Amino acid sequence: MTASLKTLDIMFENFVEEYDAMCVLSKMVDKETIDPQRSERGNDVLYVRQNFQATTVAGHDISAESDMTVISRAVPLVFSSPQNVRYSMTSREMRDELVMEKQGKAAAQRLAAVVDTTLYNRAVDRATIAVVAAGAFTWNLGQSAETAFIQRGIVASQGRMLLNATDYQAVAADLGGKAYMADWSKDAYERSRVPGIGGFDTYRTDNLRSVAVRGTVTGTTVNGAQSFTPVGRDANGVPVDNRQMTLTVAGANVANIKAGDIFTIGTAGSANAVDAVHMVTKEDTNVLQTFRVLAVASSGVTLTITPAIVATGPYQNVSVSAGDSAAVTFINASTRPANLFFTGDSIQLKYSRLHFPTDQGPKVMTATTENGAPLTMSYSFNHMTATTQFRFHTYFAAEAVDPEKIGIILANQS
Repeated sequence: MTASLKTLDIMFENFVEEYDAMCVLSKMVDKETIDPQRSERGNDVLYVRQNFQATTVAGHDISAESDMTVISRAVPLVFSSPQNVRYSMTSREMRDELVMEKQGKAAAQRLAAVVDTTLYNRAVDRATIAVVAAGAFTWNLGQSAETAFIQRGIVASQGRMLLNATDYQAVAADLGGKAYMADWSKDAYERSRVPGIGGFDTYRTDNLRSVAVRGTVTGTTVNGAQSFTPVGRDANGVPVDNRQMTLTVAGANVANIKAGDIFTIGTAGSANAVDAVHMVTKEDTNVLQTFRVLAVASSGVTLTITPAIVATGPYQNVSVSAGDSAAVTFINASTRPANLFFTGDSIQLKYSRLHFPTDQGPKVMTATTENGAPLTMSYSFNHMTATTQFRFHTYFAAEAVDPEKIGIILANQS
């Protein structure tokens, strides 16, 4: 019995260590473990505040000026169903300690992949900065992401970039042909290894979240001037999600608009161009803001989009409101996997625990990894069938809290 319990302890230890080792994106984002009682009392919905911004007034005597309204913007993080790995092992199989250890590692790999994939998908789906190119991914295309951050007042050196395997290979090939890059060119040529691009720490990822090709959506326009005013809470005191708004559009093909589409509003360089602005100074970047479709009403006329169009005040993110009849131009021309760039505080991961009693039958082991993830393994033996049943689980909420600091790069958009 002692030897068997020791094997189970080792199995759990390997599970915990492997989980941490397999986490990639979850190590780069803001994370916290929430008290289980707090999770329960909040019905497993947690509201987290977005960053505050401010406006200025000029003058020595400002007594006649109005106070800026302080708006506490909050974003809901919802704990989804717990993620589990469940399996049984017979008394024969459990004679091989190596098999047990490897199965524990496999459980860790799968759960870590679920967390990282959820984070990646949330970020890609909500990203509001889109860098696109007609051709293959190049070194300069990656640097365009840094430019997009700098234009908006986001510190690129605090950012991360994750490239899918195909585009990572493409940028390595591009870098491999640049003799002036010396050792980095050699590494790119021989090992497909690339350095940080721009100010970003750059990594290769096996996540494959694609942005699908747009449908036939020519002739789409804004139907009536529209914008959004940030608020803290609604009439019932519930925090309002300021990341999004509804946009009414018109056109013969609006029924073909779908969630995930990327678009701009207005014509570049014209008075109706809805440009991105610097987040702090509010200066016009003269670059069209890109928007994402989150949901489409059945008629296709009403879209839920992100970011919300905020043309004035401390949370201004665009140069002008969306004008009536302004062109809506969709730019996702081909289905391609997205590359992700972001700041660590723009994506958040919250862990919590479920209560598994230790005195009601199954044995329960709990641990917290070095990365802060609470993990649980429970198991029970059925002497009639000579099998031990195992359950590994983790409980988390993941969300793109600040989409305006998250971007995607799409190559081959010809």
